[in-house]
Amino acid sequence: MIKVALLGPKGTFTDLAYIKYNNIILKQSRVLEDAKTKYLKSIDEVVREVKESSCLGIIPVENTLDGYVQRTLDLLLEEEMFAIDEVIVPVNFSLIANCKDINEIRNIYVQFKANGQCRKLINSLHNANIITTNSNMESFYSLSSENYTDAAIVPSHIKASDKLTIENIADSSNNYTRFFVITTKENVNKNNQLINDLINSSLGEKQYNKVKVNVCIIPENDRPGLLFDILSSIYENHINMVSIMSRPTKNDLGTYNFFIEMEVLREEEDVVFKTIDLIKAHNKYDVDIKILGKYYL
Repeated sequence: MIKVALLGPKGTFTDLAYIKYNNIILKQSRVLEDAKTKYLKSIDEVVREVKESSCLGIIPVENTLDGYVQRTLDLLLEEEMFAIDEVIVPVNFSLIANCKDINEIRNIYVQFKANGQCRKLINSLHNANIITTNSNMESFYSLSSENYTDAAIVPSHIKASDKLTIENIADSSNNYTRFFVITTKENVNKNNQLINDLINSSLGEKQYNKVKVNVCIIPENDRPGLLFDILSSIYENHINMVSIMSRPTKNDLGTYNFFIEMEVLREEEDVVFKTIDLIKAHNKYDVDIKILGKYYL
């Protein structure tokens, strides 16, 4: 039986991303028909489950308003995960409260990323203590009916008819979260049949015009112009660099790894990997490059 590890509990945006992904797959095959879902409390736990059980995982990687989920980037590298697809889900939030007046709120439960997406409303609650949670559903369940001055920020699809509700509180209505479908790099390297079935099934529902490749560049010896030289190689080969994020190496202060997403037309896929090989092989770059994902759009 296929296992799918999700950031839970049930009802989170991660759960919605899995439902959307599952629906795409089931249009072409029955690959995930008998999948068993396991809801976990944190991104770390999801990645650990994927690694220990060689299963699939769904984790958030980027939000329109709050940018990249930095913990996801770190774990992709540290735990040798591999992204085989992405799912984009529209995101909006509601404030629900036990009290009748928003000015009476004293404690507000909010998930760590939702906090950054609802700053305008949160900043307006001058007398409220912010209590950070690991998931939006944890925020919802933390709202005890016994505490009159408690409130929570929850996904808009969660309804609480017995509470004060203020809908559409995200800082922008054009708010989306991108999720990675991940597995172990070992599964990919071993040409795992399940992974191949999932990739082939999802391709049937996509235009399949482009390919996106996610890499982490790890400088082994820092020097002036190192990053410029690497980016120049990407530019010279006409590769579209969608994004770049720096993260501490966690070895020495002021040293960083660079997470880069590249996107090219399907017929130019080989150009990306030839460029990566060229950078790795050229002595002047003195870097290592880890491929963290590849999937078609």
